[in-house]
Amino acid sequence: MINRMYNEVCDTHFADEEIKIKQGDKVSLCLETEIDNQDQLIKRVIAVPGDTVVLTRDSIIVNGLLYPYPTQRTDDHGRRLYAYPRGIYPGTPGYWVVSINSIDSLDSRYCGPISRSKILCPIENGQLHE
Repeated sequence: MINRMYNEVCDTHFADEEIKIKQGDKVSLCLETEIDNQDQLIKRVIAVPGDTVVLTRDSIIVNGLLYPYPTQRTDDHGRRLYAYPRGIYPGTPGYWVVSINSIDSLDSRYCGPISRSKILCPIENGQLHE
């Protein structure tokens, strides 16, 4: 039931460009990946456009702040994950997101920066903000 509802949300593509997304926000977003055609996910934003992001094997560093998110080989379903190229990304063009509940979940360590059009809406107190 919930997955169907989320897929319907993804299919509507109601990403509201008027809603400001900031570092620390929980957001609902849709990703098209090699693992699934389209996944609706809830993630935390750790970097916004213009931030400097350093991606290493063991962590993500945003404007000098360390996030200890090591790159995993498989996700929490045992599916193979392929890391986004490690390196320094000054003035990143998109949003970097990380998993809220699982260290081995699909996020920017594997997809890189996310465009604003992929973010549907912020999550406030466990509810979609519309």
